[in-house]
Amino acid sequence: LDLPGYHPRTRGDEEAVRAAAELILGAERPVIYAGGGILKARAAEALRALAERTGIPVVTTLMARGAFPDSHPLCLGMPGMHGNYTAVTAMQRADLLIALGSGADGTAGAGSVAAGRPDLGPWMAQVRRWQEEFPLRYDQEEGGALKPQFVVEALRDATPDDTIVVAGVGQHQMWASQYWRFDHPYTWVNSGGAGTMGFAVPAAIGAKVGRPDKMVWAIDGDGCFQMTAQELVTASAERIPVKVAI
Repeated sequence: LDLPGYHPRTRGDEEAVRAAAELILGAERPVIYAGGGILKARAAEALRALAERTGIPVVTTLMARGAFPDSHPLCLGMPGMHGNYTAVTAMQRADLLIALGSGADGTAGAGSVAAGRPDLGPWMAQVRRWQEEFPLRYDQEEGGALKPQFVVEALRDATPDDTIVVAGVGQHQMWASQYWRFDHPYTWVNSGGAGTMGFAVPAAIGAKVGRPDKMVWAIDGDGCFQMTAQELVTASAERIPVKVAI
């Protein structure tokens, strides 16, 4: 590919890798910040190996849900304005942020690297306290109207753990990303960037065609659904069995 000005680096910089390793070995409060690039690079297994080898907790962006198992002890979940307290606070308090496959730069505090690796026990103990004190929560009254969060959890618990979930754009998208449990890569199909209303139904059809062996659910909002509901005719005509929750 001959594109003027396009000269990608295809080999690792040994000095940069060594410097990064020294920062990781010297950090007392490290966090891995994993973005959607992990999935594009087919690097989910490498991410898990890195986390387990170093013992460093992992936050996953909206685009990286499933890149690291939610059930893993080192998973802190999603950061950001729609994320959970522990993921956000851990990033704020970290002395080393290891950005992998994300749009943000990794940062580290100034100072020399300590000899030998610090004990991450106190840091993980603090993370566990945040998780216990500030979990994602909602109030579902007995006999009252069903909360969307409750519906997402009920749907999650009634489906295989490798179900593919496709969301539209809006609050339902955030509830799906927060309350579903993603333990497998490529089970969360989501419109990033500025977001594309009407994404869920046609994307779910495409996901089912690509993975006919998997159950596929589209979790959509009423506005998004009205934009592309006509694609259900395509699904019916082509015998593509997607499921839609609105």
